[in-house]
Amino acid sequence: MQHRPMPSDCHFETSVRENTVVAIWMGEPTAERLSAMVEQLRAVWRQYQNGVYLLNVITKDTGIPDGDTRRAIAAQFESMRDRLKASAIVLEKSGIDGTLSRTILSTLVTISRRPFEMKIFSSREAAAAWLTTRGAAPTQVLTTEMAALERALTARARTSGRNEIPRK
Repeated sequence: MQHRPMPSDCHFETSVRENTVVAIWMGEPTAERLSAMVEQLRAVWRQYQNGVYLLNVITKDTGIPDGDTRRAIAAQFESMRDRLKASAIVLEKSGIDGTLSRTILSTLVTISRRPFEMKIFSSREAAAAWLTTRGAAPTQVLTTEMAALERALTARARTSGRNEIPRK
């Protein structure tokens, strides 16, 4: 099963491999993009009712979510209670942006009373391996998919004439 809900978006891409949604963010984390990802998780859950998994890559070009989006993320986390079994987040940011992003992610999980297991990684391979040990698709499948999604996003950005990721 592979589904790409937002094919014209050159800043966000998702796909599904077995019971796992893989998402790569290269632009602003908007409520619209988040909703598309959660709808995809729900669709996968209808096929895999023992639970679904999320591998989320937040690239260095991903912005910091605004207040409305942070509230939407917390609500979406809560809505997936007992459906989403684990989420691996690859945070490729460093410095102040990386620290701020880690703080926001930790706060969102705390606010939603940790409805599922979540761990933050700096390596895509380590995140995929950890998620596989929780019951997600095989590590090699996930790492291959992350690379394919990034290539698709990069190509889409090039063909749209954008050389850099725009900010709000």
